[in-house]
Amino acid sequence: FFENVFKVGYISFSAHTDFQQTLTFVKQLKPPHMVLVHGEMHEMSRLKAGILRSFEEENLSIEIHNPRNTDTVRLQFQGVRKAKVVGALAIKSNKVSFFTDLSSSRLSQRQSVYYSGSLPLLLYSLNQLNDDAVLTAERAISLQWCSLASICILDWESNPVNDMYADAVLAAILHAQTNPIPEKYLPKPEAFPKIDEAIYQTVKEVCGDEAVRAESKEAGGGIRVEVDENVAVISSGGAQVDCEDPLLRHLLSTISGKLRRCVAPEVVAGPESMEVDEK
Repeated sequence: FFENVFKVGYISFSAHTDFQQTLTFVKQLKPPHMVLVHGEMHEMSRLKAGILRSFEEENLSIEIHNPRNTDTVRLQFQGVRKAKVVGALAIKSNKVSFFTDLSSSRLSQRQSVYYSGSLPLLLYSLNQLNDDAVLTAERAISLQWCSLASICILDWESNPVNDMYADAVLAAILHAQTNPIPEKYLPKPEAFPKIDEAIYQTVKEVCGDEAVRAESKEAGGGIRVEVDENVAVISSGGAQVDCEDPLLRHLLSTISGKLRRCVAPEVVAGPESMEVDEK
């Protein structure tokens, strides 16, 4: 006897239930084991055979015991094993099957959406997405445009980051379909302001011309800002601001973040984010 491992429940039966009523009650419970303890042996055997036959017809499993008095009944229960994998082991999913009996799998998703517009309009709408798409793995998201069928097919390997970006891509396609812009009014790629130039000019307006200097490509690019002996470096593209002074870092991060949301990225779709195939 194991304390607190299981509980014994008692349900009062009528002494005059027939076979069908008993069978209905047992099917509702679906117990893995059933023990018949009271009744004439021949009638209990008939009840056992009838319940087993009915369960087999519905592909249900049950083990029925009708022991004699003083006989010992041993019940075996197979527990459900669950494992939660976190950390580095979860990232390297191929290690799960190596250390355990568990198997891992990859989930691929596909979404098809109607699109009857032009390719330049589609690229322009996708160009409005920010450049955080580089977080996705190489070729993790693939977009195919079938112009003859007027349909866009989006394939991606499912994970939280890819799912979020795939939703954004679908929203961009639907926006292009429901809010078409004539191709002659679409801005040319060279008309887009450069994000680094926009950040550079804005920071100069805020901090002064002498406080801002553009770093060379050999030094990693970006923008260097010096205000009251506090030095800050804004990375190329404005994604990161390194500064020990919290107030200056907050100011520059706010400027970079707002400009990154307003200024279109320079590249429509890079190989690390998404590929667009025209068919």
